[in-house]
Amino acid sequence: MIQQEVLNEIFVPNQLAQVLETVAQSNKNGNLELDYFGVKVREGKYENIATLNKKKQQKIKQQQQQQSQQQAQTQQQTADYVEQDDIDDKYAKQIQFDDDENLDMDQIQQQQQFQDTQAYNINENIEFYLTSEYKTLRFNDRKALSCLVGIKAKEVHQPQVPQQIEGDAQNQFNMDQQQHSKVGVDLLCVIDRSGSMSGEKIEMVKQTLNILLNFLGPKDRLCLIQFDDTCQRLTNLRRVTDENKTYYSDIISKIYANGGTVIGLGTQMALKQIKYRKSVNNVTAIFVLSDGQDEAAISSLQKQLAYYKQTLTIHSFGFGSDHDAKLMTKISNLGKGSFYFVNNISLLDEFFVDALGALTSMVVTDISINLENIMQNPYDAISLSKFYGQEKLNYQNKTIHLKIPYLAEGQRRDFVFQLNIPYINNNVQSENVVMFKASARITSSQTRETIEKQAELVIRFVDESQLINEEQDYFVTEQVFRVESAEVIKDALHKCQNRQNQQAINLIGNLISKVQENPQLTEKVKNIVADLEQVKQAARQEYFNKFGSKQMYQIISNNYNQQGINAKFDATGIQLQQEEQSQFQNQKQMMWVKKVQYQKKCKP
Repeated sequence: MIQQEVLNEIFVPNQLAQVLETVAQSNKNGNLELDYFGVKVREGKYENIATLNKKKQQKIKQQQQQQSQQQAQTQQQTADYVEQDDIDDKYAKQIQFDDDENLDMDQIQQQQQFQDTQAYNINENIEFYLTSEYKTLRFNDRKALSCLVGIKAKEVHQPQVPQQIEGDAQNQFNMDQQQHSKVGVDLLCVIDRSGSMSGEKIEMVKQTLNILLNFLGPKDRLCLIQFDDTCQRLTNLRRVTDENKTYYSDIISKIYANGGTVIGLGTQMALKQIKYRKSVNNVTAIFVLSDGQDEAAISSLQKQLAYYKQTLTIHSFGFGSDHDAKLMTKISNLGKGSFYFVNNISLLDEFFVDALGALTSMVVTDISINLENIMQNPYDAISLSKFYGQEKLNYQNKTIHLKIPYLAEGQRRDFVFQLNIPYINNNVQSENVVMFKASARITSSQTRETIEKQAELVIRFVDESQLINEEQDYFVTEQVFRVESAEVIKDALHKCQNRQNQQAINLIGNLISKVQENPQLTEKVKNIVADLEQVKQAARQEYFNKFGSKQMYQIISNNYNQQGINAKFDATGIQLQQEEQSQFQNQKQMMWVKKVQYQKKCKP
């Protein structure tokens, strides 16, 4: 006999429902035990199918509301994130993070004078644009139109890269280095010293850190943090003067490998140092160096970045064939930086100075871009069908917001999107239509001057009788190929992970063949084609698990983000030294890499 249970959710055939309805009504004052598909009726109360469906929908709605409330609560908890875990208690509680060395006041005064003398002129040298692959369309065209919004910092100072940096060339290099480094950098190196880093890896890290000191100067500050399954701040943020270089070298010499790998401990310590420092330099960056795996690292870093809310860049350096390249790529993407794949440990110093070269040539910071759809009837039928990239963007109220922490001289960021153009019913013969407006708010890294730039996407629509004598904009086509090739590489990576290596190779080969049908485009995207050839090799079964998957993760990330150096391997699987300027390097980065290569060549 079941008296206390009430039927809340059950679906039965309509005929059975009618029977139960009758039985229920005839037993209003009694208790009924019915063992038919587990259906129970109490005191004549029975709910029919329509009622049950309604209650089901109400319960689903209630659950959705509860989920929304929980998500809002989680977001609030993230915003109010307070470090009450073992990180603070064990490793950071006794540290006074406001013990950073003061910046040189003479340097600050010089920076204030830059606006009238040597400062990078952001009004003249920053280009902001909004454009499309085709500028004229017919009203009866039905097509996908590729567009992009982008920002570029023109390379005004272009130091020449000598073939060999010696003698007079060495002196010129030092002079160019001092003149070209107009911004100061706060750099925090987060170093994995776990047991797996022992031997050649940790020794190369120590050697590279000492080389790094030669590329930093009195306007820069350096903080060293080491982690295993604990965390230790080895130095405070202090200026890299000649006197302090001796201090740093002594600290570096005492680094040794031991313990496990908890990357979140290191990034937590670094972000606390950044948040609580007394003074802030022009540019802030974190270098994360690790050969390990840490599943909790991304969740930890996401919470830390949400709480500390600092403008910074994070570059990650993954060592060897056994590190988690997917993890290291996610770390650099969260920090808007680059992932450097260090399979050949002897190349670490070259990758370090490449990243540092970009940091010391930053010209704008805190870049905020707004892209707004302003199309009116009948053009409001046009829809934004795709926005390429690794970030999930909100397209609320027909507006997209983009954030970029820094942009170096010679760098650019191009965000590609696609519009779906339907048949447009209009009675006019032709019309210029402003489809999107964009604005960019940027701040000079040197003078802190803030300006705003505007751009519009204008398409001319004509009737079907008119001829269109217009060539496609190959710059847009080039950027579309860049992001679409990154998506194809991502598909190839997934196929290789499912042991479909030959299908992955065919996928890349077909893309190369397709672009080679257009010689004009092939010349413009030759660097991307070279990356695709590398991916074909990386997808081979004998290479994929050794280095191929890590190389593919790196190429996907760098080609989306337009920064970093893509690793290259020869036919035997040996990682190669960089010989030519990469597609995302500026002149300064290449010159610094050349200097390190020459110094190693001359080393006895």
